[in-house]
Amino acid sequence: MKPFIRHRRLSISLLTTLAVAITAVFVACGETVVETVVVEREVVVEREVAVPQTVVVEKLVEGETVVQTVVVEREIIVEGETVVQTVVVEKEVVVEGETVVETVVVEKERVVEVEKPVVQTVVVEREVEAPRRSGGELRVATVYVPPPLYLPSAQPSPEYWKLHAWGITETLLRTDRVDPPPAYGIPGTSGIGTGWEIDGNNITFTVRDGVTFRGVDQDWGPLTAEDVVHSMTDAGKEGSRAARAPTFSESGGIGVWDCQTISDRAFSCTFNPERFHPDFFYLISNENGQLPIHSKRVFDELGEEGAILEPHGSGPWQVVKHVGNDELVADAVLDHWRASPLADRLRIIEVREPSQAAAALATGEVHLAQIPSSLVLDTENRSRGRRIQINAGLGGQAIYFGGNFWTDRNHISDEPIEPRPGHKPDDAHPWIGTGPDDENANMVRRALSMAINRALINNSILTGLGKPIYTHTGYEQSTPHWQDRWFVDYDPEGAKALLAEAGYPDGFEMGFWVPSDSPFVNPEVGVAIAGQWRDVGIDVQIENTAYSARRPTLVDRSIDIPWHFINSAEGGFFGNMYGRWRHGRGWNSGVEFPYDVMKDWDTRYLALDRNTQGDQIIALNTEIEDYVQRVGVEIPVVELVKWYVLGPEVLDWKPYRHNENGPNSFETMLLDR
Repeated sequence: MKPFIRHRRLSISLLTTLAVAITAVFVACGETVVETVVVEREVVVEREVAVPQTVVVEKLVEGETVVQTVVVEREIIVEGETVVQTVVVEKEVVVEGETVVETVVVEKERVVEVEKPVVQTVVVEREVEAPRRSGGELRVATVYVPPPLYLPSAQPSPEYWKLHAWGITETLLRTDRVDPPPAYGIPGTSGIGTGWEIDGNNITFTVRDGVTFRGVDQDWGPLTAEDVVHSMTDAGKEGSRAARAPTFSESGGIGVWDCQTISDRAFSCTFNPERFHPDFFYLISNENGQLPIHSKRVFDELGEEGAILEPHGSGPWQVVKHVGNDELVADAVLDHWRASPLADRLRIIEVREPSQAAAALATGEVHLAQIPSSLVLDTENRSRGRRIQINAGLGGQAIYFGGNFWTDRNHISDEPIEPRPGHKPDDAHPWIGTGPDDENANMVRRALSMAINRALINNSILTGLGKPIYTHTGYEQSTPHWQDRWFVDYDPEGAKALLAEAGYPDGFEMGFWVPSDSPFVNPEVGVAIAGQWRDVGIDVQIENTAYSARRPTLVDRSIDIPWHFINSAEGGFFGNMYGRWRHGRGWNSGVEFPYDVMKDWDTRYLALDRNTQGDQIIALNTEIEDYVQRVGVEIPVVELVKWYVLGPEVLDWKPYRHNENGPNSFETMLLDR
């Protein structure tokens, strides 16, 4: 607190008061004339005036930290000085004859008071609660504990984001937050990356000092720029299984590549300004987590296989046990550079059945669990806990008709594409068309959309906590961008008529993949959709394969059945609304639009500035929505809201918004013990 000092003087300017009393004596010719001049001389007398200065001393309570406050008084000298000036005034008096002027100066003192400020310090104690550690073991239930996969090239989704969200690894950037979740944070300099500078097609990053890698009963040394470069290079290499490999490869083109170490604290990467993803810095932050940083030393000493399996990271939790499909156990890093956990130990337990997770909360076996909407209110009441959302909405539950690969050229590289193994436009796959103008396949997909009772699913499965949705872009009825032509009536009889017109009056057999382990998917919604399709004659075979196991068929383009996932578009209303149909290597939704369509959208979008040309972006996205509606390769169903329930023992928790809706920031969780 800066002292507040008031300067006050009775006389602060140079003061010279001149009072002249003249006594003139006139004498005869030739005599002296005497003139007396009286000059007042200022005498300054200082009087001390106390000026209060308040110093607030924070007194920590309920903590072990001792704070000693030393108050130092400093005299403040007021600028300005008193100057005494004597003025001799001569006045000539003319007398007949010789004139002699004799001037006599007489000084007369005049007292002027000046206030001299003296700082008087008043110390006021204010009690501030010191950071508390609850200690103890924090237990979290999750539907999936992934196997130990710590090398970036071996991390598909959800493995790559779970490790950093749980606090084992860390990303290069962290977001600075203005508002709490679900608001987005802004990529800042509070993470491992302390800054970046763009020069032409080069980005230079600086790396924080004092960050350490830790593993099971072992430290792996300081984190340096070399570790970040190795992680980016490994993620983007040929054959990488990294969920976001294109972000770190030249062929992907939307991020950075060819990264080189400059020093222990700096590195640089190449990028293409024309294709650079406008949210790249957000994508590599903790809220998205595209690249957890891995230790190059672990790779050098243990080799590729060892680096995959060896638990290690720079986060606030140090792994002591990691068994896939079972549990992960980690101890608090009490001297962590960023945030020391408030509990002593973290135990994350795989609990696949929602009813079991709810029961574990009710009995106090776990402190946190993700609970489906159909059980959340009951679980909240039984556990005497409270429900919480990390994101306001996770986006829409949607169906993608895998196998509709309609391109022979890559719209990013313009290179030819080999026929996709999942593209099977035959009688055994009526939902797969030869292209966007295959009206039979379009009618089949349209009929399957009309057969879904969205309102019933929202009310019965989501207990009214979500809402029906109809668009890929998110331009729903509650937004100003909605168009009435996008509404789909629930019409099972109309669906049967369309199927008959397409040549399938008796329906057909169809596989339907509903991932059992994805945070984006409520499997109950998938089961309800399958039941409604059966009502119009479709023999649906549900496949419950884990997302991590089935995901490779999306990467190699061999998927040939509809599947259940999320339809959230990138970047809100002004984002890229065609990313799920990309032709580049890596993940897409199992659908690829023709080269000329994608090339046109991509060229137009990249030429627009979302800050100044928002209306044009919305117009383009509206055009994209119309195309998606016409061909029907995606069916939006309901908005999914993911709920977490906290047990009554949890006093506080400060998660950040996470794009995967992943629970995070366990180091901030305070238990009542």
